[in-house]
Amino acid sequence: MSVKFSTKILNYFKSLLVLHQPAATRRITDALYLLCLQPTVEVSPEALIDLLCSLAVSVSSNEMSGDNLTFTARLLDAGMKKVFSLNWQICVIKLPVVFSTFRDILASEHGEPLLVAMEGFKSLIHTCIDENLIKQGVDEIMTSGDVRKSGPTIIETLC
Repeated sequence: MSVKFSTKILNYFKSLLVLHQPAATRRITDALYLLCLQPTVEVSPEALIDLLCSLAVSVSSNEMSGDNLTFTARLLDAGMKKVFSLNWQICVIKLPVVFSTFRDILASEHGEPLLVAMEGFKSLIHTCIDENLIKQGVDEIMTSGDVRKSGPTIIETLC
């Protein structure tokens, strides 16, 4: 499947996701999960991260069952790894959104989603955060001194 075709499909998925129909959302997440697990499938990292962030935000705003929270946590973990393998820069920029969703899942009172979210946290930290990202954050803080012209670094946001 070409990148152009898969991007079109992801854009259609996003427009369907806005409808907040549980049956449609489940089929979209099933298809996304399979797409994220296939290393040979070419996909636009921008379109994929956009869709994953939409799903991540919907976890915070919707009441979900334990099974749906578990599946969403697994999807976010697999999806962010896929995005990281395609374009690490946009993955790192969107990590705070996914970490916030994992935090919300951890706050839920469901057992299995809690374990899956903890595994997702550990997995994404191991995959996406490296010494260079930490060094970049430290260097930015050191060079800016007391006067900060930009917002917090990615590392500060994650912490």
